[in-house]
Amino acid sequence: MKKKVILRRKVLRVPTQITLKTINNDLKIITSPFDPAKFINVNMTFWKGPKDGKGLEGKEERDEASLIFREVDFLKTDFLTCLKNNKEIITGETKLERLKKSGCILYGVTVAAGLWQNYESCPNKTKSVLEYLHQKIEIIYIDFMGDIFRNSYGERCVLYFYRDGNSQWHRHYYQLGDNWGKRHLSAVSQQV
Repeated sequence: MKKKVILRRKVLRVPTQITLKTINNDLKIITSPFDPAKFINVNMTFWKGPKDGKGLEGKEERDEASLIFREVDFLKTDFLTCLKNNKEIITGETKLERLKKSGCILYGVTVAAGLWQNYESCPNKTKSVLEYLHQKIEIIYIDFMGDIFRNSYGERCVLYFYRDGNSQWHRHYYQLGDNWGKRHLSAVSQQV
């Protein structure tokens, strides 16, 4: 059973889930086409085949349900860590397995590209959805587990956004073999 979390900094220290509630602003974004080589890194491709393979052959590892979205309302988005039993870290692969078992739609790169486009298109960045998420619930990191990538070293990765100390948002990728903790929030659809 998922815990509902009150939107306060105290609670954010050990969340398993953050759900936006009682926020009246419009937090909808339009999804956008995505090219990993242009958006992240020229050497990035979608992971193909099983996770223990080389990522070069087979079906791309993507949450097909996420690709259907044309619009996403971040008021109807959960941000999950997948930490259990008071553990402070897990591997990205463990997190991905737990997310897949959750029944949620894992937001992928078309959602991320739309969210980034929203941020970039706002002359006043404080009006962007990313900044609103930071201002209201102090999110400084969001990853998108709906699409798995292969970097030039043959590692499995996902796209993430992070906010630096200068109040600027950036995008990068994080390896699934690394440790993931309580600050690593994955954007997913709320379960109905």
